[in-house]
Amino acid sequence: METKPNPIYKNSMNYGAIVGILLCIVFFVFGMLKLKGQTIPNLLSYATLITGIVIGTKHLRDNLEGGFISYGRALWSGTLITFFCAIITCFFTFIYMRFIDPAAVEQILQQAEQNMIDQGTPDDQIEMGMKYVRMFTTPTMMAVMGLLMYTFMGFIFSLITSAFLKKEATPFDNTASN
Repeated sequence: METKPNPIYKNSMNYGAIVGILLCIVFFVFGMLKLKGQTIPNLLSYATLITGIVIGTKHLRDNLEGGFISYGRALWSGTLITFFCAIITCFFTFIYMRFIDPAAVEQILQQAEQNMIDQGTPDDQIEMGMKYVRMFTTPTMMAVMGLLMYTFMGFIFSLITSAFLKKEATPFDNTASN
């Protein structure tokens, strides 16, 4: 007896790659325009991620799962799409911060220090805080943290989108296909 391969992984890889590439383009374009970290690029990134989750999970449901998908499977699909997207975007972030624009790390450090000064943080606390900021703003740490954060955000988005995308099969649906 031949077993059917599980389509969720291939579908998630495909849509994760598409969304990941789109997010890299968004990051690169806004980076060149010196608009990184502002509201519009962040909202565009979230909208791209949510759209990718919805389209990818809907494709899985309608084209690969016979028109039905449970809430849990839709949640897993969205989370996997985001995970594969995160792998691509974090790899790109590492390359970008390490080789394309190494000054970006210094800008992040300067902005963090300025934020602490603006908040009236005492000098000794600024020094200690900057020690931790430096530890977490290496290209490697930013890539690892990005992978975790993107996957977590995708899980949260998938919790919401899965409620709208789920379509449970009923016993009557099963008999109609026989």
